[in-house]
Amino acid sequence: MEASLLETGGLHFASRMQYPALLHKLNGLDAVVIWQANRVSPRQNVILALKDSPINSLQDLKGKNLGSWRVSCMYFSAYEILNKAGVPLDTDLKPGQVRFVSVQGKAGVQALITHRIDALSAHLSIPFITALYAQGLVKEIGQNDPKGAYVAGGGKVSYFALRSFAEERPLLVQAFLETMVRTMEWIRTHPDEAAPTIAREMR
Repeated sequence: MEASLLETGGLHFASRMQYPALLHKLNGLDAVVIWQANRVSPRQNVILALKDSPINSLQDLKGKNLGSWRVSCMYFSAYEILNKAGVPLDTDLKPGQVRFVSVQGKAGVQALITHRIDALSAHLSIPFITALYAQGLVKEIGQNDPKGAYVAGGGKVSYFALRSFAEERPLLVQAFLETMVRTMEWIRTHPDEAAPTIAREMR
């Protein structure tokens, strides 16, 4: 959908982690990164278990099921976290010590709450994940290595556009990026004023 919108002009700027631009390029769409964050929090993506679960560490996941979406930061992040902890996650090439269950979005939350999976890899900033924290339903059992590959590059937020669009309209791209940076700075310095607007837009 995103690639189609970019190609047909229905979308000019896409905000994602940097790997979608690489995937688009592999699929023949000439997308270029026009802005990239310079840092990633180790807690941008974490591994969660239910608060009352007996699982309290990554090692406790040995032989258990972790839910994630294969083509996502959630999978890449969990893969690195678990590999460094000595309890590797399943891959397409060989089974690991932690079973991988492909589940996306709110379905992952439902799978965790109903005990169909033992842990969930998730972004804290997603509203329905934040709600789990607000309700006291989950605990963090793993986060990214501050010096790991996800924090160093793979998890960086980026904006990308078609190369032809960026080259034909450089002033428009510059204006968009300047507005975006000013908006992000205003949100950081005025969180109480920004909250109602963000809550409305994020539903």
